[in-house]
Amino acid sequence: MSPPSMSPPSSMPHAHPSPAGHGAHDGNDLRLTLGFVAAALILRLLSFVYSVYNYDESLYILMGAEMSRGHLPFTTVCDLKPFGLFSIFGLFTALPFDGVMVARLAACLVVGLTADLIRRVAGHLFDDADHTIGIVAGLAFIVFTLANGGVAAQGELFHDACAVLALFILLRAMRRGALPSWKAFMASGLVLGVGIQIKQSVVFDMAAIMAGTVLLTMPGRWPTLAYIRSILPGMALLVAASLVPTLGVVGIYWLTGHLDAWVAANITAHQVFYGLSRPFEIDPALRAMWEQAPLWFSAILAALLLGRLTYGDAERRAGLFLLVWVAAIMACIVFLRIASDHYFLQFLPSLSLLTGLLVGRAVLANVLASGTRTGIIGALTCLAFFAIAKEP
Repeated sequence: MSPPSMSPPSSMPHAHPSPAGHGAHDGNDLRLTLGFVAAALILRLLSFVYSVYNYDESLYILMGAEMSRGHLPFTTVCDLKPFGLFSIFGLFTALPFDGVMVARLAACLVVGLTADLIRRVAGHLFDDADHTIGIVAGLAFIVFTLANGGVAAQGELFHDACAVLALFILLRAMRRGALPSWKAFMASGLVLGVGIQIKQSVVFDMAAIMAGTVLLTMPGRWPTLAYIRSILPGMALLVAASLVPTLGVVGIYWLTGHLDAWVAANITAHQVFYGLSRPFEIDPALRAMWEQAPLWFSAILAALLLGRLTYGDAERRAGLFLLVWVAAIMACIVFLRIASDHYFLQFLPSLSLLTGLLVGRAVLANVLASGTRTGIIGALTCLAFFAIAKEP
């Protein structure tokens, strides 16, 4: 299979500023954004059928309700998630509406907006002027949030949004020069810091994004000493900014006299994850991956065909970055060892982008009629949706 004739990106050599990068601000943006939000609301309608889907969401709503009554998390009800997640649910339960319905509606909106961000990320990583890769990736993300417990308002849905937004901030800044500005590093770090306050496992997304920044901006195959010196201040700023939200939360608990409760819930209780005494749960891990099987098969095929699916060195590096991102989240799953199904929602951004690359380049790039492309995308979406949603 040979790729269609298409001019590879020609501006910044490694951080991909393809025509889609500039086209991300065209007149179709608002229409596409609204389309993704509408798709998320429609495809996730089944999330409003049952009042209880799993233990985690119910506990988040309970802790949010306690917070809306003026009780800090970990002082009345305790869970291993950070302050930020319960603050979000505190806002949901503080509204004069049913907390479950508000949480599910908010999850739909966040999923739709994250899917649109994934579309924009695809436009910066690949030559995707017609948004084919991005639309497939965004729809794949929406559909597969319904698997592995994502039909509920899981924390992963909210911290996935933070990881994708942080990546988008850096990619958007890269197209203006060899490295993102210090403002972009700081903004990305703050967003990742908020994500860490939703769930600590975002640090693995952060590691992948930092590695990706190096991959996409290196002037050669290997980082030179001059390059390392130029990127280190930005990376240090990103890491420092990511600590700010957590330091702010620690300050709140210190000022209110509840620092011991924060330490017990966020440090002491997490010792269960340290060391190797706890075995890795291989069976639930395989079951969770099977729920995402189309994405995993697509990612594997994209990895094997990366040379044929990409145009030029910049796109190959973008593909490698996505594979690094998948590997980083796999390291997170191995580290946590519990292999709860909703943990695997953290794979969705990277797997969806690889799926978009495979379908967009191997299939849709060879279809000239826009109506036929739309029909293929619609059929694939409906098939995946039926396979997942038939047993909510």
